[in-house]
Amino acid sequence: MKTIAEEKVHFIKERCESRGVQLSLKEHSEPVHFFSLINKRGDMASISDTHITYEPRMYAPPWSDYMKNWAEAEGFNEDSIRRQNLIRTITMNAAIEYLSS
Repeated sequence: MKTIAEEKVHFIKERCESRGVQLSLKEHSEPVHFFSLINKRGDMASISDTHITYEPRMYAPPWSDYMKNWAEAEGFNEDSIRRQNLIRTITMNAAIEYLSS
């Protein structure tokens, strides 16, 4: 029997592939059981039974002043900006859009 996370991964992967986008899949067991779906740009969605998060590769640290200003303008809180962390919790449909755009 598939876990909720496995069902989510299958759904997202299938929808992205129908749009012509191939995703790589990695399974993790630490610190909790989750899966990572990664597109060719390196953007990553992490899927667990309870959450889906998204991390765009092009925004990886270290950040320039421009990037810090952009994150502030986009409404990311001060803590996220200080830690240079743009990971956000999203829906399955948003994961499909982000990974296949």
